[in-house]
Amino acid sequence: MARILHVDDLHGWREIVRRALPDHRVDVAGSSEEALDLLRGGAAYHLALVDLRVVPDREIVGAGLLGLLRSRYPETRAIAVAAVRRVPEVERLYATVIGRSALDTGLAELDGASLPFRMPKPDELPSVPDADVDATLDVSAYRAARLAALRAHRTQVALSDGSGRAGRTTAYAMSNGVAQPLLDVEEIVLLAGEPVDGSDDLFGGAA
Repeated sequence: MARILHVDDLHGWREIVRRALPDHRVDVAGSSEEALDLLRGGAAYHLALVDLRVVPDREIVGAGLLGLLRSRYPETRAIAVAAVRRVPEVERLYATVIGRSALDTGLAELDGASLPFRMPKPDELPSVPDADVDATLDVSAYRAARLAALRAHRTQVALSDGSGRAGRTTAYAMSNGVAQPLLDVEEIVLLAGEPVDGSDDLFGGAA
């Protein structure tokens, strides 16, 4: 069961989404401020559905909330929702995800490591079935830059090295103190548009 946050100022849409996902826990918020209260109040959400046109309160609109999610709650996957037709200039829409096998491999490398974080409980970290992954990119060459980026956000992300079964390993954690592996792959799913030949050619054929 996934924990989902749905932010929409229309009560009817909140109820439709809640009823459409009976097998998951769906918390609803009618404003960005209500959403922030829910985010601060418990375990991390697996997914957030955010209406870009939510009525602003305290100068936080839907787009602003998405920015806060990215910076403060990166473990929560966010999807922007808006009642507009598909923009024809956008040929494909992608989202980054973590596949189940990649996550399991990363967690296995952390097993037994001396880290100041606790290991996650089963299914506590969000992931998707491997079959849902459309492209896998090797980002190992950018590991140093990614570590530098994590250190630059030390007020929001804790980073630690430790010795695990796979030797020297690196983990990071958000404010919940749950260990997450720093993976050397980035996995992509296609949300909209037509796929292209070559799973790693995300922009193939784009004008």
